[in-house]
Amino acid sequence: MAGYVLIVESDPELQRRIADALREGRYELASEAEAKWAERSVAVRAPDALVIDTKLSDGDGFALAEALRRDPDTREAPIVFVASAHRGAAHRAEARRRFAPAEYLSTPLDANSLLAALLRALPPEGAPRAAPAEAVPPMPSAPRDELPDVGSLVAALDGVLRDPEQQRERRSVERTAKSLAGEKAEMQGTLKRVPFARLLRRLYGSKATGALLLLRDAAKHDKKDGTKKIITFVDGYPTSVKSNVLAECLGQILVDRKMISERALADSLARMKFEKRQQGQILVEMGALSPHSLQRALVEQVETKLLEVFAWPDGKFMFKEGESSGEAVGARRLERPPAALILEGIRRHYDEKRQRAVLDGYAGQAVALSPDPVLRLQDVTIDPAELDFIDSIDGTENVDELLARAPVGRAEAQLLLVALAESGMITHAEGPSARRRGTPAVAGAVMSPPAGVVAAVAPAQMSGALSSGQLVMIAETVRTQDFFWSLGLERDATAADIEHAYDAQARQFHPDRYRHSSDEDRRLAQEIFERLGEAHRVLRDPARRRTYVARLDRGVVTTPDTMERAGEITTGVDLTGAPAPAPAPTLASNAAARALYEAGREHLRARRHHEAVEAFRQAARLVPNEAEFRASLGWALYREAPADARAGRAALAELRRAAQLDPRNRRAVEYLAQIFAQTGQPELAIAELERLLALDPSATEAADELRRLRSGT
Repeated sequence: MAGYVLIVESDPELQRRIADALREGRYELASEAEAKWAERSVAVRAPDALVIDTKLSDGDGFALAEALRRDPDTREAPIVFVASAHRGAAHRAEARRRFAPAEYLSTPLDANSLLAALLRALPPEGAPRAAPAEAVPPMPSAPRDELPDVGSLVAALDGVLRDPEQQRERRSVERTAKSLAGEKAEMQGTLKRVPFARLLRRLYGSKATGALLLLRDAAKHDKKDGTKKIITFVDGYPTSVKSNVLAECLGQILVDRKMISERALADSLARMKFEKRQQGQILVEMGALSPHSLQRALVEQVETKLLEVFAWPDGKFMFKEGESSGEAVGARRLERPPAALILEGIRRHYDEKRQRAVLDGYAGQAVALSPDPVLRLQDVTIDPAELDFIDSIDGTENVDELLARAPVGRAEAQLLLVALAESGMITHAEGPSARRRGTPAVAGAVMSPPAGVVAAVAPAQMSGALSSGQLVMIAETVRTQDFFWSLGLERDATAADIEHAYDAQARQFHPDRYRHSSDEDRRLAQEIFERLGEAHRVLRDPARRRTYVARLDRGVVTTPDTMERAGEITTGVDLTGAPAPAPAPTLASNAAARALYEAGREHLRARRHHEAVEAFRQAARLVPNEAEFRASLGWALYREAPADARAGRAALAELRRAAQLDPRNRRAVEYLAQIFAQTGQPELAIAELERLLALDPSATEAADELRRLRSGT
């Protein structure tokens, strides 16, 4: 472990991003949302380094830093400040003068810079400090010298002072295990033949919903009772875990993670005997644990129960399909997707022998990424170096060659390859791949987003799940746009270009990103993911691509909706070239079109003319009879290529169409006047300016321009 880092950040999303970044540095992490609880956390265990937001929900991060600098245990601990972008140079200078921080970073946060700063200040070879033997002062009601050691106390009071919630869970698991064992299972076997990692992959691939019962024989492990665990799955994602193992109770996990002292654990056990309440609530009331840390610990408790199964060399399993049983209100759910859980389980529990046993299945053979995009694009890691390494696997190298050139340590690269194999992200190569090292890596980020997505969503928003409104907008546009636009490609794109562009776009809408979203958001993301897949299949097939391009050249509006059979386009515009009737706009398409129009206006103001054209074009496709969209598209076409006669004709056609749709549309008349004036046609410009003044007599700029043209100056 590289060291113990405390994160103090009130913004939940930013706190998560910081933790994800630092987790890649193998730091032991804890987090707090408030300064007062951060101080209590430090009293329990002094961190080796801290990441502190300068503005916390209950005060100033500088005040917390000042208190830490007065404490002998944290006086020398490196501090990285995170400040809002609007904080200026004076704020940075004050932080450096008063606290000599390891780094001062502004939002939006660069996770790589944060990790680099911590690695410099607290390198991996630095050993974490030992926790103080007595961090929390003894409570007057229970002096320290009157208490036995915690291990003896827990053993003596087994079954009496355990967390009541864990006791109920144990009884529930025993009852459910008997029920499941008596029913016909859709899938069953042993973990010796189907390791837990591959079982997770199988359930993920089949989008299974139901309950997985895991049994470990007690006789083989010198235990009184066999270990039983029940994992609930929804659409292939493990959501919750229940166990009959009392040692996996919350208090023990908190002590193991040094989030509370042994003293606090003993006191909470004593109170539980009389109060019959959950241990977490008691620890919060005692001031030993913050509400925020309790919530994180409960999630970690659930995750720990699942990850422990990776250590089982054998055991029985059976899976029963069915609707997921309703979880109790407030129940903790697993947060990581299966591939990330597999990677973490392998890191914790696979020794060298188990790792080599997995990779020996690839001995002497080239390794390629899975052709199945659902498996290939799973969220397994956020580390940029690891993501680049994954994307560089092109089907031309074997395992030893990949390990020899890995940008991360060999041991880490081997663990990653084992996880990729167990999660189904890699397979044996079966021929030359379109991927070739040397092409720009796109893993982990949308490198070249499709123009429609750029028009609808700011690139900074593309790192996580999109909002409901954004998904509606993008779904509406991909239903009408062509395949090249969908993937952000030019007509002459190579096979490698298509592969990389598809992975970049599809990753944003992969089911892993939306596993915690609403049903409707998951449906929309899945629709977009499938439509991008259709674009990929058509464009990578030379014959289908030629047919598709030929129809585009004839003006056929070809979209995913129009692909009724391989290579054939049968709707949008018929084979005679006659336009099909425009569908009636829906409320969703109106909303999406308006959002695209506003985005196009923003692009136009920033002189991003190509992006403006694409945005306005998509808006006009969604709502064809909106004059404002047509007028703006015409002006953007002209501004994109003012010297191109063909572009000029297309611009004039759109503007005249806008004027036909709405003769009183001021924007269409104004743009026509400007184009005529700039292309040396003053008479036509004068006529349009006169029309504009008739529509709006207060248009002073138009009046001035009219006088100038009439005078010939």
